Amino acid sequence: MDLKIDPRILRVINALPDKTQRIVYQHLNQLENPFTARDVENISENRWRMHIAHTFTVYYGIKEDSVYITHFMPIQKAHKRYDRE
Repeated sequence: MDLKIDPRILRVINALPDKTQRIVYQHLNQLENPFTARDVENISENRWRMHIAHTFTVYYGIKEDSVYITHFMPIQKAHKRYDRE
């Protein structure tokens, strides 16, 4: 599948330290086949969540042959935003 990442999210990821970027991109590359990716949870009909190294959370959707990454944030922010602590 094609992986589509919002340019704003790419800027955030590319501003991270090199080692962290490498880890994030390794996880995101798994989404080329989102049904076999690790640390993924279906949270609604077309909304999925992936945890990255207990540090970041990625929200994405799947449409036709593409995976659309819509949000990328630290896991603590994701828990606060979605009422989980």
